[in-house]
Amino acid sequence: MKRTTIAALGAVLVILLGAAVWVGRADRPAPLESTPLANIPSDRIVGLELSVNGATTTLRKVNGDWRVVAPFDDRAFEEAVLRLLVMLKDIRIGSVVSENPARFSQFEVDDARATRFQVYIQGQEGPALDYWVGKQASNPESCFVRVPNSGQVRTADGFPVSLLLKSPELFRSPLVSPFQPQDITQIYAKGALELTIVEATGTWRNLGTGRIIPEDLRQEIARGIQGWRTEVFALNEPTGQGFEKPYLTLELKRGGTEAAIIVGGPAAGQPKASRYVRTSDRSAILIVEDVLTQAVIDRLKKAL
Repeated sequence: MKRTTIAALGAVLVILLGAAVWVGRADRPAPLESTPLANIPSDRIVGLELSVNGATTTLRKVNGDWRVVAPFDDRAFEEAVLRLLVMLKDIRIGSVVSENPARFSQFEVDDARATRFQVYIQGQEGPALDYWVGKQASNPESCFVRVPNSGQVRTADGFPVSLLLKSPELFRSPLVSPFQPQDITQIYAKGALELTIVEATGTWRNLGTGRIIPEDLRQEIARGIQGWRTEVFALNEPTGQGFEKPYLTLELKRGGTEAAIIVGGPAAGQPKASRYVRTSDRSAILIVEDVLTQAVIDRLKKAL
Protein backbone atom coordinates (compact mmCIF):
# COMPACT_ATOMS: atom_id res chain seq x y z
CA MET A 1 0.00 0.00 0.00
CA LYS A 2 1.34 3.40 -0.93
CA ARG A 3 2.38 5.83 1.78
CA THR A 4 -0.06 8.44 0.49
CA THR A 5 -2.93 5.95 0.83
CA ILE A 6 -1.89 5.05 4.38
CA ALA A 7 -1.65 8.73 5.29
CA ALA A 8 -5.09 9.41 3.83
CA LEU A 9 -6.64 6.50 5.71
CA GLY A 10 -4.94 7.69 8.88
CA ALA A 11 -6.40 11.16 8.45
CA VAL A 12 -9.87 9.72 7.92
CA LEU A 13 -9.49 7.59 11.05
CA VAL A 14 -8.51 10.63 13.10
CA ILE A 15 -11.55 12.50 11.81
CA LEU A 16 -13.86 9.57 12.58
CA LEU A 17 -12.43 9.19 16.09
CA GLY A 18 -12.81 12.91 16.69
CA ALA A 19 -16.40 12.79 15.49
CA ALA A 20 -17.13 9.83 17.77
CA VAL A 21 -15.69 11.70 20.76
CA TRP A 22 -17.71 14.80 19.84
CA VAL A 23 -20.91 12.79 19.51
CA GLY A 24 -20.21 11.07 22.83
CA ARG A 25 -19.68 14.41 24.52
CA ALA A 26 -22.75 15.90 22.87
CA ASP A 27 -24.85 13.12 24.41
CA ARG A 28 -23.63 14.01 27.91
CA PRO A 29 -25.13 16.84 29.98
CA ALA A 30 -23.18 20.02 29.40
CA PRO A 31 -21.22 21.02 32.52
CA LEU A 32 -22.27 24.24 34.21
CA GLU A 33 -19.82 26.92 35.21
CA SER A 34 -18.80 26.75 38.87
CA THR A 35 -20.44 30.16 39.04
CA PRO A 36 -20.80 32.86 36.41
CA LEU A 37 -19.98 35.43 39.10
CA ALA A 38 -16.53 34.09 39.97
CA ASN A 39 -14.79 36.97 38.21
CA ILE A 40 -17.45 39.62 38.82
CA PRO A 41 -16.46 42.22 41.46
CA SER A 42 -18.96 42.30 44.31
CA ASP A 43 -19.58 46.01 43.77
CA ARG A 44 -21.07 45.21 40.35
CA ILE A 45 -23.79 43.06 41.93
CA VAL A 46 -26.84 45.31 42.24
CA GLY A 47 -29.77 42.99 42.94
CA LEU A 48 -30.79 39.78 44.72
CA GLU A 49 -34.15 38.00 44.65
CA LEU A 50 -35.33 35.03 46.71
CA SER A 51 -38.73 33.57 45.86
CA VAL A 52 -40.54 30.81 47.75
CA ASN A 53 -44.14 29.79 47.01
CA GLY A 54 -44.74 33.01 45.12
CA ALA A 55 -43.46 35.24 47.96
CA THR A 56 -40.44 37.24 46.82
CA THR A 57 -37.82 39.09 48.83
CA THR A 58 -36.03 41.64 46.65
CA LEU A 59 -32.85 43.46 47.61
CA ARG A 60 -31.45 46.26 45.45
CA LYS A 61 -28.47 48.54 45.64
CA VAL A 62 -29.76 52.11 45.79
CA ASN A 63 -27.24 54.98 45.69
CA GLY A 64 -24.53 52.61 46.85
CA ASP A 65 -26.51 51.17 49.79
CA TRP A 66 -28.43 47.89 49.97
CA ARG A 67 -32.17 48.10 50.60
CA VAL A 68 -35.03 45.65 50.89
CA VAL A 69 -37.48 46.87 48.24
CA ALA A 70 -40.02 44.01 48.45
CA PRO A 71 -42.22 42.98 50.21
CA PHE A 72 -41.53 46.28 52.04
CA ASP A 73 -39.06 49.13 51.73
CA ASP A 74 -36.34 49.36 54.35
CA ARG A 75 -32.61 49.58 54.80
CA ALA A 76 -31.02 46.15 54.36
CA PHE A 77 -28.69 44.49 56.84
CA GLU A 78 -25.37 44.88 55.03
CA GLU A 79 -23.74 41.96 56.85
CA ALA A 80 -26.44 39.53 55.71
CA VAL A 81 -26.12 40.73 52.11
CA LEU A 82 -22.33 40.49 52.18
CA ARG A 83 -22.56 36.90 53.46
CA LEU A 84 -24.65 36.06 50.41
CA LEU A 85 -22.17 37.79 48.09
CA VAL A 86 -19.23 35.91 49.61
CA MET A 87 -21.17 32.66 49.21
CA LEU A 88 -21.62 33.32 45.50
CA LYS A 89 -17.87 33.28 44.95
CA ASP A 90 -17.56 29.78 46.44
CA ILE A 91 -20.37 27.96 44.65
CA ARG A 92 -19.14 24.82 42.89
CA ILE A 93 -21.71 23.14 40.68
CA GLY A 94 -21.25 19.37 40.63
CA SER A 95 -22.43 16.44 38.60
CA VAL A 96 -25.92 15.63 37.38
CA VAL A 97 -27.83 13.41 39.83
CA SER A 98 -31.07 13.26 37.87
CA GLU A 99 -32.56 14.27 34.52
CA ASN A 100 -36.09 13.17 35.37
CA PRO A 101 -38.52 16.03 36.16
CA ALA A 102 -40.69 13.51 37.99
CA ARG A 103 -37.97 13.37 40.66
CA PHE A 104 -37.83 17.14 41.28
CA SER A 105 -39.82 16.76 44.50
CA GLN A 106 -37.35 14.15 45.80
CA PHE A 107 -34.62 16.82 45.74
CA GLU A 108 -37.07 19.63 46.62
CA VAL A 109 -36.18 21.57 43.48
CA ASP A 110 -39.82 21.62 42.35
CA ASP A 111 -41.56 25.00 42.07
CA ALA A 112 -43.68 24.35 45.17
CA ARG A 113 -40.77 23.95 47.60
CA ALA A 114 -37.56 25.25 46.04
CA THR A 115 -36.16 28.73 46.59
CA ARG A 116 -35.56 30.56 43.35
CA PHE A 117 -32.39 32.58 43.78
CA GLN A 118 -31.53 35.25 41.23
CA VAL A 119 -28.59 37.64 41.08
CA TYR A 120 -28.41 40.77 38.94
CA ILE A 121 -25.29 42.67 37.95
CA GLN A 122 -24.82 46.22 36.76
CA GLY A 123 -25.42 46.77 33.05
CA GLN A 124 -27.23 43.45 32.48
CA GLU A 125 -31.01 43.17 32.23
CA GLY A 126 -31.56 39.48 32.95
CA PRO A 127 -30.21 37.62 35.98
CA ALA A 128 -26.54 36.63 35.85
CA LEU A 129 -27.32 33.74 38.18
CA ASP A 130 -30.65 31.91 38.31
CA TYR A 131 -31.16 28.65 40.26
CA TRP A 132 -33.97 26.72 41.86
CA VAL A 133 -32.37 25.69 45.17
CA GLY A 134 -33.58 22.50 46.84
CA LYS A 135 -32.79 20.58 49.99
CA GLN A 136 -29.45 19.99 51.64
CA ALA A 137 -27.28 17.40 49.91
CA SER A 138 -24.35 15.62 51.56
CA ASN A 139 -23.54 18.30 54.17
CA PRO A 140 -24.81 21.69 55.44
CA GLU A 141 -22.63 23.46 52.86
CA SER A 142 -24.17 21.69 49.87
CA CYS A 143 -27.57 21.40 48.25
CA PHE A 144 -29.38 20.34 45.08
CA VAL A 145 -30.03 22.89 42.35
CA ARG A 146 -31.47 23.13 38.88
CA VAL A 147 -31.54 25.83 36.26
CA PRO A 148 -35.06 27.03 35.31
CA ASN A 149 -36.48 25.24 32.24
CA SER A 150 -33.97 22.43 32.68
CA GLY A 151 -34.63 18.85 33.76
CA GLN A 152 -31.14 18.41 35.18
CA VAL A 153 -30.69 18.30 38.94
CA ARG A 154 -27.13 18.90 40.12
CA THR A 155 -25.27 19.16 43.38
CA ALA A 156 -23.89 22.50 44.50
CA ASP A 157 -21.12 22.81 47.08
CA GLY A 158 -20.46 26.00 49.00
CA PHE A 159 -24.16 26.84 48.81
CA PRO A 160 -25.64 26.62 52.34
CA VAL A 161 -29.42 26.51 52.12
CA SER A 162 -29.68 28.17 55.54
CA LEU A 163 -28.59 31.51 54.05
CA LEU A 164 -31.56 31.49 51.71
CA LEU A 165 -34.30 30.35 54.10
CA LYS A 166 -34.70 33.77 55.64
CA SER A 167 -37.81 35.75 56.38
CA PRO A 168 -37.75 39.20 54.72
CA GLU A 169 -37.75 40.67 58.23
CA LEU A 170 -34.32 39.15 58.86
CA PHE A 171 -32.89 41.30 56.07
CA ARG A 172 -33.87 44.52 57.87
CA SER A 173 -30.84 46.35 59.19
CA PRO A 174 -30.70 46.42 63.00
CA LEU A 175 -28.26 49.34 62.91
CA VAL A 176 -29.49 52.76 63.98
CA SER A 177 -27.01 54.73 61.88
CA PRO A 178 -27.45 54.52 58.10
CA PHE A 179 -23.75 55.30 57.62
CA GLN A 180 -20.62 53.42 58.58
CA PRO A 181 -18.89 55.46 61.32
CA GLN A 182 -15.68 55.81 59.30
CA ASP A 183 -17.66 57.43 56.46
CA ILE A 184 -19.32 60.12 58.58
CA THR A 185 -18.14 63.64 57.76
CA GLN A 186 -20.36 65.59 60.17
CA ILE A 187 -22.31 64.98 63.40
CA TYR A 188 -24.72 67.57 64.72
CA ALA A 189 -26.33 66.68 68.06
CA LYS A 190 -29.05 68.44 70.01
CA GLY A 191 -31.26 67.53 72.94
CA ALA A 192 -29.39 65.36 75.42
CA LEU A 193 -26.23 67.20 74.34
CA GLU A 194 -25.33 70.05 71.97
CA LEU A 195 -22.37 69.34 69.71
CA THR A 196 -21.14 69.68 66.14
CA ILE A 197 -18.26 67.57 64.85
CA VAL A 198 -16.91 68.01 61.34
CA GLU A 199 -14.37 65.95 59.40
CA ALA A 200 -11.61 67.69 57.47
CA THR A 201 -8.38 66.34 56.00
CA GLY A 202 -8.88 63.01 57.75
CA THR A 203 -9.48 64.34 61.26
CA TRP A 204 -12.57 65.18 63.33
CA ARG A 205 -12.92 68.63 64.91
CA ASN A 206 -15.37 70.12 67.43
CA LEU A 207 -16.75 72.98 65.34
CA GLY A 208 -17.73 75.03 68.38
CA THR A 209 -14.43 74.90 70.27
CA GLY A 210 -12.03 74.11 67.44
CA ARG A 211 -10.73 71.11 69.36
CA ILE A 212 -9.25 68.30 67.25
CA ILE A 213 -10.71 64.94 68.27
CA PRO A 214 -7.89 62.47 69.08
CA GLU A 215 -7.86 59.37 66.92
CA ASP A 216 -8.45 57.06 69.89
CA LEU A 217 -11.58 59.05 70.87
CA ARG A 218 -12.74 59.03 67.26
CA GLN A 219 -12.47 55.24 67.24
CA GLU A 220 -14.31 55.07 70.56
CA ILE A 221 -17.17 57.17 69.17
CA ALA A 222 -17.21 55.00 66.06
CA ARG A 223 -17.54 51.84 68.16
CA GLY A 224 -20.46 53.37 70.04
CA ILE A 225 -22.25 54.25 66.79
CA GLN A 226 -21.52 50.83 65.33
CA GLY A 227 -22.98 49.11 68.39
CA TRP A 228 -26.10 51.29 68.36
CA ARG A 229 -28.69 48.79 67.16
CA THR A 230 -32.00 47.13 67.85
CA GLU A 231 -33.44 43.65 68.00
CA VAL A 232 -37.05 44.87 67.97
CA PHE A 233 -39.00 46.75 65.30
CA ALA A 234 -42.26 48.52 66.14
CA LEU A 235 -43.94 47.95 62.80
CA ASN A 236 -47.48 48.96 63.80
CA GLU A 237 -46.91 52.65 64.51
CA PRO A 238 -47.15 52.61 68.34
CA THR A 239 -48.67 55.62 70.04
CA GLY A 240 -46.83 57.92 72.42
CA GLN A 241 -43.53 57.74 70.54
CA GLY A 242 -42.33 61.12 71.79
CA PHE A 243 -40.84 62.25 68.47
CA GLU A 244 -42.52 65.67 68.74
CA LYS A 245 -40.14 66.48 71.64
CA PRO A 246 -37.12 64.24 70.96
CA TYR A 247 -34.82 63.10 73.70
CA LEU A 248 -31.93 63.29 71.22
CA THR A 249 -31.53 64.26 67.58
CA LEU A 250 -28.45 63.47 65.54
CA GLU A 251 -28.00 64.85 62.04
CA LEU A 252 -25.29 63.01 60.14
CA LYS A 253 -23.53 63.65 56.86
CA ARG A 254 -21.62 61.29 54.60
CA GLY A 255 -20.16 63.48 51.90
CA GLY A 256 -23.19 65.09 50.26
CA THR A 257 -25.70 62.65 51.79
CA GLU A 258 -27.60 63.59 54.96
CA ALA A 259 -29.60 61.53 57.46
CA ALA A 260 -31.32 62.21 60.75
CA ILE A 261 -31.70 59.98 63.82
CA ILE A 262 -34.44 60.94 66.26
CA VAL A 263 -34.64 59.32 69.69
CA GLY A 264 -38.14 59.64 71.10
CA GLY A 265 -39.84 58.68 74.32
CA PRO A 266 -39.66 55.51 76.43
CA ALA A 267 -41.00 52.34 74.83
CA ALA A 268 -43.45 50.60 77.13
CA GLY A 269 -43.62 46.87 77.69
CA GLN A 270 -39.95 46.12 76.98
CA PRO A 271 -37.86 43.85 79.21
CA LYS A 272 -35.15 46.52 79.38
CA ALA A 273 -35.44 50.32 79.46
CA SER A 274 -35.69 51.38 75.82
CA ARG A 275 -36.78 54.25 73.60
CA TYR A 276 -38.43 54.61 70.22
CA VAL A 277 -36.01 55.63 67.46
CA ARG A 278 -36.79 56.84 63.96
CA THR A 279 -34.36 57.54 61.13
CA SER A 280 -34.95 59.60 58.00
CA ASP A 281 -34.07 56.80 55.58
CA ARG A 282 -36.63 54.23 56.73
CA SER A 283 -40.27 53.93 57.73
CA ALA A 284 -39.78 51.26 60.41
CA ILE A 285 -39.60 52.44 64.01
CA LEU A 286 -36.84 50.92 66.11
CA ILE A 287 -36.95 50.10 69.81
CA VAL A 288 -33.44 50.63 71.17
CA GLU A 289 -32.13 49.91 74.64
CA ASP A 290 -31.23 53.02 76.64
CA VAL A 291 -27.83 51.61 77.54
CA LEU A 292 -26.80 51.63 73.86
CA THR A 293 -28.10 55.15 73.27
CA GLN A 294 -26.36 56.36 76.42
CA ALA A 295 -23.10 54.79 75.25
CA VAL A 296 -23.22 56.98 72.14
CA ILE A 297 -24.06 60.09 74.17
CA ASP A 298 -21.28 59.45 76.72
CA ARG A 299 -18.68 59.02 73.95
CA LEU A 300 -19.81 62.19 72.17
CA LYS A 301 -19.63 64.15 75.45
CA LYS A 302 -15.92 63.38 75.57
CA ALA A 303 -15.53 65.44 72.40
CA LEU A 304 -16.98 68.62 74.03
